Amino acid sequence: MDRDDSAGREMITGPASVLSANLVRSAAGNTSTLSDLAQVLRKLRRRHGRHYPGGPLTYRELAARLGFSHGSIGGYLAGNVLPPVDRLDALAVVLGATGTERRLLADLRDDIEDARVRPRTTPQRA
Repeated sequence: MDRDDSAGREMITGPASVLSANLVRSAAGNTSTLSDLAQVLRKLRRRHGRHYPGGPLTYRELAARLGFSHGSIGGYLAGNVLPPVDRLDALAVVLGATGTERRLLADLRDDIEDARVRPRTTPQRA
């Protein structure tokens, strides 16, 4: 990662830059969905597989490394289950996400969770 000394911000360069740019757009958007998060996780998995022999880790291999069930991994990558914050971060680490990508994934996850929480409405008095 390079540093932009004039602004004091990290500039992302290299193969992670496209994924990070997509994460930024997703995290900044108002329409973040569980499918968006799953798509980013699948991209991370594919990118990881390109850099290591044997291709992408299978769900069972990911589950064994993380101590999760392979069904949980499948649910996260299919977009059926919102992973808890700690599990999402652990998955991102195993898939080689940068620190910036991990923060953006956490923001995206929080946006999805916030959208699920409906504010309580108080009954209107007659």
